[in-house]
Amino acid sequence: MEKLPPELLAMVFARLHPIDRLNCAQVCRRWERVVTAPQLLEDVQFVIRGSNMRMAEPILMRTTRSLHNFDRKLWTKIGRSLRELELIKCTSTPRVLFAILCACRSLESLVVCATNLYPTSKLGLPRGMKVEDVRRSLRCMRHLSLRDFTEHHITGVILGSLLDLMPSLTSISLAFFFPDENSLQDVLSALLKSHSMFTKIDISFGQINDESVIKIVERYSSSLEHIVLSDCYDLTREAFAAIGSCSKLRHVDLQGAHLGDENVAQLLRGTPDVECLELWGGDWITDQCLTHVYELKKLRSLSMVYCAGICGELLRNSSRLSSLQHLDLTYEKCDISVFQNIRYLEDIRSLRVECRKFKPDCFAVIVENLKKLEQLHLQACQALTDSDGVKLRNLKRLKVLRLWDAFRLTDLTFEHGVGSSDMEELSLLDCSLSDVGLASIAAHHGRLKKLSFKYCARITDAGMTSLLRREPFLRTLMVMFCSSITEVTLSALEGLCPHLDFVDFSDCQIGFLALHQFAQRRPTVGSFACIDCRER
Repeated sequence: MEKLPPELLAMVFARLHPIDRLNCAQVCRRWERVVTAPQLLEDVQFVIRGSNMRMAEPILMRTTRSLHNFDRKLWTKIGRSLRELELIKCTSTPRVLFAILCACRSLESLVVCATNLYPTSKLGLPRGMKVEDVRRSLRCMRHLSLRDFTEHHITGVILGSLLDLMPSLTSISLAFFFPDENSLQDVLSALLKSHSMFTKIDISFGQINDESVIKIVERYSSSLEHIVLSDCYDLTREAFAAIGSCSKLRHVDLQGAHLGDENVAQLLRGTPDVECLELWGGDWITDQCLTHVYELKKLRSLSMVYCAGICGELLRNSSRLSSLQHLDLTYEKCDISVFQNIRYLEDIRSLRVECRKFKPDCFAVIVENLKKLEQLHLQACQALTDSDGVKLRNLKRLKVLRLWDAFRLTDLTFEHGVGSSDMEELSLLDCSLSDVGLASIAAHHGRLKKLSFKYCARITDAGMTSLLRREPFLRTLMVMFCSSITEVTLSALEGLCPHLDFVDFSDCQIGFLALHQFAQRRPTVGSFACIDCRER
């Protein structure tokens, strides 16, 4: 093959399937020139018809091929109705990038995840492009997210120019790690100078301190409704007091903050209309802080992360949280005399409980009383048996079920279904179901979008393949640490689940070559393992 003239190579390649032929172009530059000749591309089409636009979106987003040189007509047609655009990998020139954005005149949300990608200087407006023309094209932009610029951190000049090009922004999300304090302050200065009136600010800087938070909050206090501060370990009472002065706040999420009772009081005293509250308190929060939580009459979502010491008191007074629809709690003792009070949360839709001593009688309180549950996540099911598991069928509205450490649950639990027939997600960790249980899942839950099995040693290729044949809507499949799952399942998956866009077969009996072949046959399906195969 190395010595064949181009004319003979073209004859050989012409007999290959178009996908295989295009793959040959990756071998060397000589083959690439032959394969991309017009006569060998006549049967290779890139067409998106109106009726297939929804199916084409994940293909454009997930494909590993380098798609480039799109003409203006393509982006003009796509951009007419495009509302959200996420750039995960982008090697376009600045001029091409902004030409694409200008073609998407209805764009409302732009997300740029730039880990190991191009320098952020490419986000600057190219010379020759008029600011007013770009601003007019991006007039509908409401949300901007810039994340993970690990090699080339964003600068204040670039952020400032981007914000100036998007006059209608109301939401911004920034997640970076800066090399020094000056770089951080440079970006914060650009954020503070923006003319936008942000209603949502989501920041994950790692180094953020009281002074920075106070400046941000004071600048946007008249409009801010939603604030998320991640990795904010260094904040103290001054920052919490400033946040609490934003009377319009509806959503407060302080991940990693070392909150004490006084801090919670400062946060909530001036924000009576908070609807969503996430607190990370550890041992610094006591029952005293709950007095202020109970006063939030519009509270719909409450997450008490690592606040195990006060969840008992919270449950005792659950009747005072009648409007609650989502509850996430860490509980230590799981005393049934206390836990039974959760039955007063009649309107709750989503519940997550982390408790190492979770007992069957507490589980019974949930399935017998919380009939409106749509999502249930139990992180420690060691004590639950099939006599408990079969009660899940009583939750007729349940669409998301996650059971961890459920090694006493077997096929019997799943025999008649475990919730709504329209269930969308099922996640099982260390569960003792076999292929029989998989068949029951397929029979009762045929519209699943996400399936996750971890440490489920009894399931085999036969059961998994049979299940996948009956799940046409599946988008995410995670089968991890399942020792009986082999390349047979992966091979069958090549022709199943047409909407699939992500798989993970970590620590199963699947080799490198099988993963590589799957990546080639289904390039629209993302997988960490498959990505590694392609790069090697």
